[in-house]
Amino acid sequence: MDLNGLLTLFLGFRKKGAVSPLEEDAVFDCIGLLAAAVGPNLTKLLHDQLDLMFRNGLSESLTSALVKVGDNIPPLLKTIQGKYALASFAVIC
Repeated sequence: MDLNGLLTLFLGFRKKGAVSPLEEDAVFDCIGLLAAAVGPNLTKLLHDQLDLMFRNGLSESLTSALVKVGDNIPPLLKTIQGKYALASFAVIC
């Protein structure tokens, strides 16, 4: 299974609450580390997965991963900022 398949498995094929917060934290930590290690080569792959990352709302581990992705993959920064703003607005309203 390739990296895209693994990310889809962890992010896409689960219902809210079906994965423990510790497992979700580990997935987001892994994504942040991958972004730091591989950098812009992950642009397309992570762009395709951003919606799945935001699927269960905001969390501390998601925010941390997004900061790492934004720092290490500059082409995704504007997209991340936009999706984060929308998710923040949803929490406020």
